Amino acid sequence: MNLIEAFLAEHCFKITGARLVESKQSIPHYYLSVACCVDKMSDLRARINDNRKDGEPKVSVNDFVLKACAVALRKVRNSSSSTYKF
Repeated sequence: MNLIEAFLAEHCFKITGARLVESKQSIPHYYLSVACCVDKMSDLRARINDNRKDGEPKVSVNDFVLKACAVALRKVRNSSSSTYKF
């Protein structure tokens, strides 16, 4: 990476950071947490990753969490913040 590319990358990170701070301050948000037993998911993930073919990406815990969130939002559409009335 040359000096110009490094400068542009740093500038891009600064803009991204500023936008994240701005959205955090100006958009209503809330935090949720839940405790989950992920033993079976972890075993499934290990089996999938053990049986993958060369060149195929590994499956991550985040992949499972994202899929679960997507399925839950499709099943219970009113749980989406965009439909919640503040």
